[in-house]
Parts: sequence; C-alpha cells; structure tokens
Amino acid sequence: DICKLQDWLRNYHLCRSDAFSLFEEFLEMVIQFSFTTIFVAAFPLAPLLALINNIFEIRLDAIKMTRL
Repeated sequence: DICKLQDWLRNYHLCRSDAFSLFEEFLEMVIQFSFTTIFVAAFPLAPLLALINNIFEIRLDAIKMTRL
C-alpha cells in the first residue's frame, strides 16, 4: 500500500506537459519528414538516417516525459 502511495507522489511531482510541448514535438517530426523527402534524391541514405534518429528520439522522449 505504501508503494502505491509513493508512485502517486512521484507522478504528482512530474513536470506538466502542455499543448505547446506536444506541438513542438510534432513540428520537429514534420520538419524532418519534409527535409527527408526534399533531399532524398541528393542523399539516398537520408530516410535510413531519419529512421535511426527516430528510434533514438522515441526512447529519449519517453525518458523525458517520465523522468523530467
């Protein structure tokens, strides 16, 4: 029972996320997609590098949203 209370307190003290923080995350994805599609003819590895970047970004965003 004390364990559930500690989880609740830890969640209570997390930073609040607002609509603008999510907007910035989506804006980053849109900009990356547009640059990838524009420059794919000049740099064919761009989609692969974007995929690798997105895999790391997913993990880092999850850590950021749960721990900071």
